[in-house]
Amino acid sequence: MNVFKYYVDVVTLILKDGVLQPLAVVWMDRRYKVDKVLSVRETYSKAGGSGICYRCLFGGQERSLFWERNRWFLESETFIPELLEKNH
Repeated sequence: MNVFKYYVDVVTLILKDGVLQPLAVVWMDRRYKVDKVLSVRETYSKAGGSGICYRCLFGGQERSLFWERNRWFLESETFIPELLEKNH
């Protein structure tokens, strides 16, 4: 199964101790409130690369949201060519 990497806009609260807290994710021109962060750990992405993985509940789904150096990306099993072109 292929997994694709899509860079996304994320409304993020940066706490005074430097911890990032994702509040909302913009995916395909829709904004989804992050209902809950289930776990945070540094790991590799199935789509390539690595970073801090925030396992989150939003939009009725559990998803892996990655902080990679200075930007956010989502893993998805859905291939959306027009989004891949925007990401590069």
